[in-house]
Amino acid sequence: MRPHKTTIVLLALLLANTGAILCFRYFTTIDGPLHVLRASLLDPRWITQGHVAHGMVYETTGWTWRLGDLTLAALLRVCSPERAHDVFAVLVNGCVLFAALAFLRAHGTRVGLAVLWSAPLTLSFVLGMGLFHFMLGAAVSLATVAWWKWHEHSPRWRWTGLLVGVFLAWQTHRGAPIILCACFLASFLVERMTTRSHANDKRRTLLLLSVSVGAVLLVVALVWQRLVMDIPLPTPRVLPAFDEDLLIRPFILLDPEQERWTVLPLALLLLIAVCSGTWARIRMGRGLFQHDPLLLLILVFQLIAWLGHSPYGRQLLIAERAEWLALLFLVLWLAAVADARRGHAAVLIGITALLALPLHVIRIVQMERSLFELKPARDGIIEAGENLAPGSLAMPVNVGRNALLQHLDAYIAAHHSGILISSNNAVPIDVATQADDQRILRMAHDPHWVARHWREGLPTEVDQVLFLGGDIERAVSKHPWPVLLGTRFRVTFDNGYARIYSAFPVQ
Repeated sequence: MRPHKTTIVLLALLLANTGAILCFRYFTTIDGPLHVLRASLLDPRWITQGHVAHGMVYETTGWTWRLGDLTLAALLRVCSPERAHDVFAVLVNGCVLFAALAFLRAHGTRVGLAVLWSAPLTLSFVLGMGLFHFMLGAAVSLATVAWWKWHEHSPRWRWTGLLVGVFLAWQTHRGAPIILCACFLASFLVERMTTRSHANDKRRTLLLLSVSVGAVLLVVALVWQRLVMDIPLPTPRVLPAFDEDLLIRPFILLDPEQERWTVLPLALLLLIAVCSGTWARIRMGRGLFQHDPLLLLILVFQLIAWLGHSPYGRQLLIAERAEWLALLFLVLWLAAVADARRGHAAVLIGITALLALPLHVIRIVQMERSLFELKPARDGIIEAGENLAPGSLAMPVNVGRNALLQHLDAYIAAHHSGILISSNNAVPIDVATQADDQRILRMAHDPHWVARHWREGLPTEVDQVLFLGGDIERAVSKHPWPVLLGTRFRVTFDNGYARIYSAFPVQ
């Protein structure tokens, strides 16, 4: 059956919205460059030239190949690292969009105006942080549950798809199994409870519910242990102050104060849509419907966001991830209720979605303009990386305060034929016997080791020191850099955004 013309128009709008990032004059995320660097190092050494300096190489033998890494590695064959980052962001957003629509269609919901509420989710705090693997894991989870529902009458394909989905979720992101488990069990319970053969079997339903809840808790406990206990947390960084506005926090991108005049009207429209959806659901009666699991998922992930809003959880961005998921399921619920109830409630939800589009366009323009202001700094940093000596051991020092520029040295590491000693990039270094200075290993793991152990000086293997960010002159003049640079290092490159100090023999 051919899709309705309205459906085609809505999908075209959502796709255009998803691809808007490719039209930005400059786009970046905080952690996105790190994913690009990781993917660039996964190519076998017999295919690509390795990064070597003084016998040191990047240690990648213990890394696991994630689904997102493989996708990025393929993009790097045809794109520059900077462009591969942008294309990957669009692909991840597109995967979330299509998986969400497939989830709705599998549960019997037709595409209507309410799905336009998914447009603001394409530009969110989660995207700005560059949590691409997490978003891809959410898409895999939704697509797996959609497959399960679509193949309801084909057990073989149903269970095969579920097992494949579980494997892909585990290989995509640590949190993806939790998302998949929650989505699947919520959908599975409603399916079993609405089946005629089990409608009156209260004992069986209660037993199934208890076993399912126990399985959820077990999986959450195991994954939580792997997620939290096995991750060495870095030194806390100062993140943007996104502590207020619990549910609308994912809509805030760069500057909460600057974006408040667009985000608050967006939140008001969302509140009107939620009230309309709630009233429509009440009028539908006490029966159990296919879209009711979404309410449970919203509550579960809002609870996780509340529990994860701690100093420890903030470092892992648990609250922000859970809030984005809760908002995603809220949008799906609005679309499902609008299609199931129709009438005035559906019209009101559709109108709020249409009114939210101009506000979202303003957000896109506002974000593009703000990011473009960072382009000169990015270009200057990339230019400095191109002027590093081939095969040199370089040490980047980030003196900038903008969080969106803190990982741009990852692009330099991807381009540079040598090695960057940067704990900021979380890339381990394998020190060979001919360069056994343990200070290099300590510098590669501790971002403040140089400041604390400045009396030991820089290792003799360090060929160049690369300062990145604004006000370099003031940073270089402060302790301990005058002592560390001394007479051994001289300025060989400076463009205002980056400065290279190269080592020369002391006369």
